[in-house]
Amino acid sequence: MKKSTAWRRPLLLCAIIAFGMHALRAFVLCPLNVQVNTNVIYASTALPAVLDILVDLTLMAVIYISYAFILETVFREGFRRALPLALLYLGATAFGAAANLVMDLTVGGAAEEIFDYLLISTVWGAFMEFAQLALVLLCACLLAHGYTGPLAPTGLFSRRNRLQLSALVAAGITVLFRVGARLIYDIDLGLPTTSVEIVDMVAGYGSDLLIPFLGYLGMVLLMMRHPDHTEPAQIEET
Repeated sequence: MKKSTAWRRPLLLCAIIAFGMHALRAFVLCPLNVQVNTNVIYASTALPAVLDILVDLTLMAVIYISYAFILETVFREGFRRALPLALLYLGATAFGAAANLVMDLTVGGAAEEIFDYLLISTVWGAFMEFAQLALVLLCACLLAHGYTGPLAPTGLFSRRNRLQLSALVAAGITVLFRVGARLIYDIDLGLPTTSVEIVDMVAGYGSDLLIPFLGYLGMVLLMMRHPDHTEPAQIEET
């Protein structure tokens, strides 16, 4: 049987988006954010908060766009076809982490004394991305096994469409990782003592729920670009 080459298109798109947005975040948005936060003219304006949101949204966009390509490839072409996409995503994650580390030590003006701390944080963040992707892939493969339903989203929510369910599970996994990381940070920082700190904490946990929800909607909308097929591709190909 002639093997499909449809997986090559999402591979190219995912490469452009993942590496491009990581480069934008590391080399443009993060240095700009540092400059704005250290400038007394802008420090009291809304610009620092806007840039903080853009930095976070850029990273989330890379994650959910890549996940959308990976999940639909698992369902349409099988795990073997999705593996190059997963490896490309991990490569882009490593590139982004290394670029952020370099920019922190140069443009960010981080002292050499905290290099070890930054390096450990970078390696830990990359490891967490790997663990998160592994869980997403595992759940997608389990849901795709033996599935004979639609291979395109049927509305924004569907209990019977396993492709959509895999997107929802992926978003839920990112919620767990985001909330877990924030809990660890809050425990280390201590309980809030002022009303401003309480508001910041509530807003932080709110964003940890809102952004993955928006990410799920984005994945579904992105998956809708393909017409449906009556039967899924073979999950195991030789």
